[in-house]
Amino acid sequence: MVDGVYGAKMKLKGKLVEVKDLIIQDLRVIKALPVDEHRKRRINKKDEQKILLGRSPDFADTLMMREFYELKGLLAIGDPSEETSDDSSVLDELDFD
Repeated sequence: MVDGVYGAKMKLKGKLVEVKDLIIQDLRVIKALPVDEHRKRRINKKDEQKILLGRSPDFADTLMMREFYELKGLLAIGDPSEETSDDSSVLDELDFD
């Protein structure tokens, strides 16, 4: 809600921004790490994400908490045994079209 009107924009640090753009920014700073010794997928820590983003990735947090229940029981994207480079983004594996 901006100035009492519901919409897809919000004020952040005095600027009017699209919520969709904030979500995309948040997801782009999430970097896939190599799987651990238990073959579990990992991502970079939230502190690193905050440094890269310049703010807390609250939108990505909310989205991931919700998607956990949506994706539970479904096949994960990609093969967890594959090693990924440190500069790959989780967002690169998703299709927004």
